[in-house]
Amino acid sequence: MPTFVIDEDMPRSTGRILQERGCEVRAIRDYDLCGAKDDAIYQFAQDKQTVFITADMGFSNILRYPIGKSFWYCYSSLPF
Repeated sequence: MPTFVIDEDMPRSTGRILQERGCEVRAIRDYDLCGAKDDAIYQFAQDKQTVFITADMGFSNILRYPIGKSFWYCYSSLPF
């Protein structure tokens, strides 16, 4: 099962829900990456081979963060 990394803009309940379902979850907050540039966070998630969950619109740019050339990331625009 993949490891998930939750961005700082997502509610903590996102991680709790995944953990309740048996997933390994970390938060950007756990790695002292709060406020880091998108590129640094993206590279971190790629290096760790995690599924990155974010609501940051910047990550929805498929020219900058191409689908198929990266490990997984998930852009969420759900209301909190």
